[in-house]
Amino acid sequence: MDGGSRKSVASRELRAASRELRTASRAVLLLVTLGTALPARAQSGPVLTVRVDNQAAIDGATITHALTVAARIFRRAAIPIQFAADRLDDPALTIVVIPATSSTALRPADDSMGVAPSAADGTRGNVAYVFADRVVRFAENGRLDPAVVFGCAIAHELGHLLLPVNAHTRDGIMRGNWDTSFLPRTTAGVPGFPPEQARLLQLRVAARLSGR
Repeated sequence: MDGGSRKSVASRELRAASRELRTASRAVLLLVTLGTALPARAQSGPVLTVRVDNQAAIDGATITHALTVAARIFRRAAIPIQFAADRLDDPALTIVVIPATSSTALRPADDSMGVAPSAADGTRGNVAYVFADRVVRFAENGRLDPAVVFGCAIAHELGHLLLPVNAHTRDGIMRGNWDTSFLPRTTAGVPGFPPEQARLLQLRVAARLSGR
């Protein structure tokens, strides 16, 4: 086989492997639903769907664990929610995990691991971003599990999409300034939404699901 033929075969194999990886990632994400966020008797109602666009190609085990962490945070706030990897027909909420801040035109604060852009009039958008490079660096600096940090960052940015502007709190997952002592080394002790904010979140999600 000449060099050109070998390159052609290798290229086809690479494309096939890439397709298999994307398919596997979708399967993993679609299996990570937050239907368990509410007791079984409460799961028959509407469920908020959140699309996850894993542009950073975070491995399946890490992204699955991260979404599980996010699930627990929203479960404690009694929010029925599920994640999906495929594009959806409706303008669903979307979390985009991008490789690095340098790969986007977004200009977040230096210590920010994500951003949820709003319109000039303060209207909340449908898309938030999590920066993989900053999450990994934060986890390394604090000797934390990257999946736990990813999960908390995803929950935080999703909270921004669902809550009013200026949703930062002094404590809890919506705290504005994080340091490595803020997050636990394991899923135990992961911060959640403060009670008053959780109630507001429930009202806003219920209104969103009912189309109001």
